[in-house]
Amino acid sequence: ITTETVQMRDGALETAVTDYEIGLAVRVIVDGTWGFASHAELDTAAAADTARRAVRVATTLAPLNAERIELAPEPVYRDVSWVSD
Repeated sequence: ITTETVQMRDGALETAVTDYEIGLAVRVIVDGTWGFASHAELDTAAAADTARRAVRVATTLAPLNAERIELAPEPVYRDVSWVSD
């Protein structure tokens, strides 16, 4: 996420700041229930911890889930790299 802040006073530039934020998000389906978690760091340990938290969220919410989630049939894509901007 890129955030730009510009402050003007009486027509003169007072502050101009650009901030960049990165992170990761994990979504899982455990026994038909969604679980989501996110983290502001991009490393292997943070990714693994975030995945575990997403599973805990799904497991915790499962008793409240009135309708199981099932993904549509889709073939497995192997040896593919996914990139987003």
